[in-house]
Amino acid sequence: MTQTPPSDAAARPRQLKPLSSTQVMFAVILAVGLMLAVNFSSRIVADRSLRDVQQNVLTEIELLKQEQADLLQRF
Repeated sequence: MTQTPPSDAAARPRQLKPLSSTQVMFAVILAVGLMLAVNFSSRIVADRSLRDVQQNVLTEIELLKQEQADLLQRF
């Protein structure tokens, strides 16, 4: 088999165009948006766990109040 040598255009490294200011602004806005989404997501998860803890505490308080009332009636 014979191999053809690569053409001059393929042998030269591609030159990248510099980013325009619009592209840079879009990248910054996208990065900030992603950071905010992650931050809000973590806050929502933390809020849910706090609500679960609050509900457990309120349930425990009700049980203890009932137990206290039962004990006061006995004595």
